[in-house]
Amino acid sequence: MDDPGANTGEQQPEDNRRNFGDATYNNRTIVRAGQFLGTTDEYGILELTFAQQTATVDFQVSMQPGDNYRVAASPERQFLLELANDDKLQNLGANTRQRNANKQRIVTPGMVNANNPASVAQAEIRKPQNYATDVLTTWRFVHVEVDSMGKVKGNIRPVKIIQVTAGPNNTSMVKGDRYPYEKWRFENETLKDSAGTEFEILSNTNIYVTVKNKENVTPKLGSATLRDDDHLQNGEEMPMPDTSRLDEALAKAYVVPVYDVPGSDDNVPFVLNNQAGQENSVKRRDSKAMNRPSFWVVYLLGAFQGSVAQDNDPSPNSDNQELGPVLGVANKTYGGALIYMETIVDVSR
Repeated sequence: MDDPGANTGEQQPEDNRRNFGDATYNNRTIVRAGQFLGTTDEYGILELTFAQQTATVDFQVSMQPGDNYRVAASPERQFLLELANDDKLQNLGANTRQRNANKQRIVTPGMVNANNPASVAQAEIRKPQNYATDVLTTWRFVHVEVDSMGKVKGNIRPVKIIQVTAGPNNTSMVKGDRYPYEKWRFENETLKDSAGTEFEILSNTNIYVTVKNKENVTPKLGSATLRDDDHLQNGEEMPMPDTSRLDEALAKAYVVPVYDVPGSDDNVPFVLNNQAGQENSVKRRDSKAMNRPSFWVVYLLGAFQGSVAQDNDPSPNSDNQELGPVLGVANKTYGGALIYMETIVDVSR
């Protein structure tokens, strides 16, 4: 059966048998999502002889998280063939609570009247607490490997100032020997000249950097550095991705993350900007060979930022942000995800 959440787009019943005895569902083929272990008939019904007051049977569930099951028992085989659980048919009731309760019932479908929500309970098997199990839900573990890049580098750019031109309002336009720059890249950060004086950068084009003069002092010609406004600066450690809320997020899909696979590398080679389509080059996934249908493994890498056009550095109103900031990227073929730690900070401040 389906989970209790409303799904108005449901097109097929959730009963696990191949066919249904009721005329409404005859000749419809359903992929079996669960089955009894033992000799069953063509409809998946297991006949059980009670040698004692109680008996136990084994039931195999699917590997799909969120699959839900109830098992009904009856001394009459034909009665079982007439039973079903149809999420769409039984999605009746005055509110969500009533609709969810109705969708958990095992019913005789021909007795359900779409214009009468009460008919779902009337169509339910008698004494369900005695002749049907509670709902059993499949949960899956996903095994998580978490890495991070090594120390930050590349966001302080050496340059030689070759020209300083006076600008309006006590500013200077500085031209260096290493351009083009990324437009607006160094906005709100600092230029340090050969005398060690730091100047606030107001803006920059691909050729010039505009700074605010310091008490009428202008930048000196010669060696200088341009510092980006990144939250993480040269030499600082890249943090691991924050997985503190991963349990909460995956629980909605009936998945539980566990951190028990080899890895946890905090020194993956640092890349300042991961260009689109080149994400594989920065992954160092130790657990890839472990991933298989019966053992899910995912990979998270704390990376710095994405391509220049999507790293939100500089701010989104600049010319090269037409694609918008990208906070992370997943590669379906490789099976891992890069979390852009610096871009997340940029967007949040």
